[in-house]
Amino acid sequence: MNASHPLLQIHIHKADGSSETFVQNEEDLAKLILGEFRPERVFTRDKITIAGDCSLTSFPVSRVARLDLISEQLPGWLLPSAMVNALELSESEFHALLQSPELAGQLDPVQSLDESVVVFLEVEMAGQPPLFLAMEITGEQLADLPETVASLFAAPALCFRMRSGGIAVLNPVHLVGVTLFPGSQPLPPDAWPAQRAKGRELPRPEPEIHGPADSPALPAQSLQTVG
Repeated sequence: MNASHPLLQIHIHKADGSSETFVQNEEDLAKLILGEFRPERVFTRDKITIAGDCSLTSFPVSRVARLDLISEQLPGWLLPSAMVNALELSESEFHALLQSPELAGQLDPVQSLDESVVVFLEVEMAGQPPLFLAMEITGEQLADLPETVASLFAAPALCFRMRSGGIAVLNPVHLVGVTLFPGSQPLPPDAWPAQRAKGRELPRPEPEIHGPADSPALPAQSLQTVG
């Protein structure tokens, strides 16, 4: 048994940007976890609990942004057809595909009503780097992109196959923003017509809080949630 390549890895990504990893090297136990795992239900419970040999760790689901499972034993039926199912791309692959002339024809909503097409998403999650995904949708979904985007926010989870192997499940509660390519034509009636400027504004640091001149500065409060 090679400890450097466990049969199953579980990565818990928290909303504060931190993460923890758990492993299982027993084949029967790894199969048990994978067999019972249902991505559409993982964020409907109150907590995610992982039992070690000498410990019990629980994470409030409200504070978990993403859960990854990495294993060569992932069953093919792990992603139900009714759920969002996408493939992870690198940022360079993502932008190269957006510029590909071969894709221009298939993204015509009029010509694609009876076909499945591939669209591209840039997904932003709280405390996580941007994700770049390719997703197959129906022509009807392409013709009604506002509704398609709304379904992403309403889904019980968003799933994608990771570049490194395995599956990632995103908690829509911590979904900050989704940019879908191509855009919608005609424009949705509630949309503001504007172009994204190059670059993004980084979060501004919190101002320092000082007490009176004869008092020490207030201590910083820890924001980390203890699992």
